[in-house]
Amino acid sequence: MTGATVHRWSAALPWTPVGQAARVAAYRESVAAAAPRVILAGDYLGLPFTDSVVNTGQWAAAQALRRLAASRTG
Repeated sequence: MTGATVHRWSAALPWTPVGQAARVAAYRESVAAAAPRVILAGDYLGLPFTDSVVNTGQWAAAQALRRLAASRTG
């Protein structure tokens, strides 16, 4: 790299597209129904803030633990 440009916005807010909540709900329902081997988490599955990352990570971990418990009992 020979150069870089830095842009700073003093007043900016993250943007979430219309319909994002419905898409996330559909994804969560599909995880519960299909039991995939990979469960996604991140701010793109909530709002673009750190607390959404934590929330979706906890949700994904709970899904994985539920699936693991079910495989051991059934």
